[in-house]
Amino acid sequence: MRRKTKIVLAITFMVAALVLGFSYIYISELLRQRVTTARESAAQLTSNLAYLAANAAPDLSSTKVDTSNPEATRRAVAYYLGTDRDLNNFLESVVGTWPIIYDTAIVDSDGKVIIPPPEKGQAGVDFLKIADDKHTAGWLVDEKIDDGTSYPIALTLVVYRSGKILHRFGDGMVIANWCFLEGGEQVAFYTNTLHGDLAPHYELHGVASGRLVGKYDGHPGPHAPAWTRDLADQ
Repeated sequence: MRRKTKIVLAITFMVAALVLGFSYIYISELLRQRVTTARESAAQLTSNLAYLAANAAPDLSSTKVDTSNPEATRRAVAYYLGTDRDLNNFLESVVGTWPIIYDTAIVDSDGKVIIPPPEKGQAGVDFLKIADDKHTAGWLVDEKIDDGTSYPIALTLVVYRSGKILHRFGDGMVIANWCFLEGGEQVAFYTNTLHGDLAPHYELHGVASGRLVGKYDGHPGPHAPAWTRDLADQ
């Protein structure tokens, strides 16, 4: 190999080595900064969540909750946290506001989820209701859809009990109204078209099993099930 060729190859190798070395240093520093930013953001968000959670749960000793029973205490905490609007709105906003945060949830000291993360595509929640048993809650999940509509619409009904989501209900149409029945043992909802009043549909489900108990299509008349008329009148 000619001397000139050897010199060119040596210089090329040195330049490539310098480029690789500086690239490694640059990328390492960039990743370090991203990791540091993510850790600091997560710490700040965790602090905010802890503050909101502390304000959402009252002093259980002043309630009827048996604080000597760990399971009863856990259910009570899950109930108060799961129905606090400020806390849940903050949970919903985290993923959309901070791109580096992919998921959020509130867990207890054993790692069990108390408040689940927001639903996929969730833009907000609405019509939060609590059953008479004080252990079951539900809400509508508002979603943005790609049909030119400028506002989120409710497509999913979430039913929550004792720190976990039991079921998600919906038929693909807009959920216009819903309610608990039988002290929280059943849940009913009413859907219709987004514009107009073209396809009213009613469903009744068992909360524990999620099983369809009854359904009705059309506008409830005098002979329609009472639960459909109650929904239509609300």
